[in-house]
Amino acid sequence: MVEVSNTLGAGFLEKVYQRALLHELRLRGIRAAAEVSFPVTYKGHGVGEYFADILV
Repeated sequence: MVEVSNTLGAGFLEKVYQRALLHELRLRGIRAAAEVSFPVTYKGHGVGEYFADILV
């Protein structure tokens, strides 16, 4: 969200913006979670995991 970017400015690590964005979403009553993993399959065979930075 632009609110987070405008308030914090530039120069922080991604994790700082991620935490701030999660906080902002929750303040607005939006459920969100960080680092959510999803299994990845190929033709019915598990081949790894995908990690979503933020799941809304």
